[in-house]
Amino acid sequence: GCARFREAAAAFDAGAGQNGPAGIAWGHAEAHYWVGRCAQTAGDAAGAKRAFARALELEPRFAAARQRGGN
Repeated sequence: GCARFREAAAAFDAGAGQNGPAGIAWGHAEAHYWVGRCAQTAGDAAGAKRAFARALELEPRFAAARQRGGN
């Protein structure tokens, strides 16, 4: 659930700039996007905005994060 998305986002941030196994670098922005979705569902608009903004910082063309309010 949402706790796992927060854990994943934090783990990605802790290892920022490092690729995963076999050089795979996907999932970082997506983890923050899902943290934002969870925050929206919980009624935390400010937390959602921060998470979507972080997703866009990592992946500027992430349309779903932009549509959700990441600007």
